[in-house]
Amino acid sequence: MSGEAKTRLIELYRRMGELKAKRVELIVLLNHTRRIRDSVRADKARRDLTHIEIEIGELEGQIQAAEFQLLREYLKE
Repeated sequence: MSGEAKTRLIELYRRMGELKAKRVELIVLLNHTRRIRDSVRADKARRDLTHIEIEIGELEGQIQAAEFQLLREYLKE
């Protein structure tokens, strides 16, 4: 199996973990800003959360493609 393909997959998983942690932080911030009625911070958090959700979706597709590539390489061996 290609070491480069494995490294790419590991990097994708690492980035996914970072994004999911950031998503949790933003959800907590949104819950907090709703309580204190800080609409500017809440609006920014909602926008950031939307961008993170989009990036997570894109990463999921990249991860599936990388896993498929690794599987294809494994089956060729």
